[in-house]
Amino acid sequence: MVLFDIRGRRRTVVRWVYGGLALMFLVGFVGFGVGSDVGGGLLGGGHGGSAGGHGGGGGSLEDQADELRERVQSDPADHDAWRRLSLVLANLAYEQSGGHGGSSELADDGRGRLVESVVAYEEYTMLLRGRRPARALAQTAARSYMTLRLPFDAVKAQRLAARRRDPQGQFLLAQYEAASGDSIGAERALRRAIAAAPAAQRQQLRGQRAALQQLVTPPSVADGHGG
Repeated sequence: MVLFDIRGRRRTVVRWVYGGLALMFLVGFVGFGVGSDVGGGLLGGGHGGSAGGHGGGGGSLEDQADELRERVQSDPADHDAWRRLSLVLANLAYEQSGGHGGSSELADDGRGRLVESVVAYEEYTMLLRGRRPARALAQTAARSYMTLRLPFDAVKAQRLAARRRDPQGQFLLAQYEAASGDSIGAERALRRAIAAAPAAQRQQLRGQRAALQQLVTPPSVADGHGG
């Protein structure tokens, strides 16, 4: 994971891409009502699964985060503590920023929490030694990477989260693939989303193809000014 600062014309391109993603999130999941079996959904009340019921026995999210930090410091091999810490910190980040995972901007405190959340996720996945992480956690991490403007990491996490017959998960993957510049990956994920969606929603999903392609090649890049 590489965190970076984006300046000048590149910043304009990135804002265009992530603004487009935020719009697609709203259209795809509020307008279409595309469903998912991963708890919460992108714009639902949760953020990839609640950690409140699994944290250190109640208390505020901040208290849970402090307790879980102590646990991983005393036992860095406690993969369950890393998992719960990642979820708690993601919820804290969005709660502090008053937004959801589809937002392209976070307050400074929220961004710091989100960075800490994805670091905890990476520690957790390393301890799994090749086993797949919990799907809700992987989807939360993917959303967090996108909010931090790290689309390649988002794609990697979302591939672990999305089942083939999960239309919302596949549509999310299509957006992340597009944001990373992979038009072929975006098209494949979109086709899987269409195939998995209820018949009444398939045409609406097909209508998102052009928007996905625009995310792959923003105007300033297509014009040769993306440097």
